[in-house]
Amino acid sequence: MIDPDTLKKQLSHRDLEITLAYAAEHTTKRPKVDCRYLITKEETCPICHGEKYLQNPIWTEFIESVTDENGKVDMVEYDRRYEEEFPDWNPPEEEPCYECEGEGIITQKTNLIEALLHFGLLKAIS
Repeated sequence: MIDPDTLKKQLSHRDLEITLAYAAEHTTKRPKVDCRYLITKEETCPICHGEKYLQNPIWTEFIESVTDENGKVDMVEYDRRYEEEFPDWNPPEEEPCYECEGEGIITQKTNLIEALLHFGLLKAIS
C-alpha cells in the first residue's frame, strides 16, 4: 500500500490529472467484480455545532417560562414552578444531538473521484 504523503510528494496535481485521464482512456479491462473506492468525509454537525448535546426541549420551554422581559430568570417563580411541574422527576438538562447521535461530527462515505473534484485535484472530463 502506498503512503498517501509519499504519493502526494511524488505526484503533482497535473501528474495526477494526466495519470487518471490516461487510465480512463486506455483501460480496456474491466474488473470482474463491480467495485468502487470510497473515502470517509467528516464534517462538524450543523445542528449541535460539534458540541454533541442539545438543551432538552423541556428545559428550554421551562426556562423561557420563568424568564422576565429583561432576560433574567425569576428564581422565586423558578422554584415554585419547578416543584409544581417536576415533583417526582428531574429531566436531564441536555440530551445527545439527534443529528449526529452525540458524536459532534457527521460521517459520510463519498466517492474518491468526487472528493478529488471537490478539492480541485482533478478536473471533470467532459
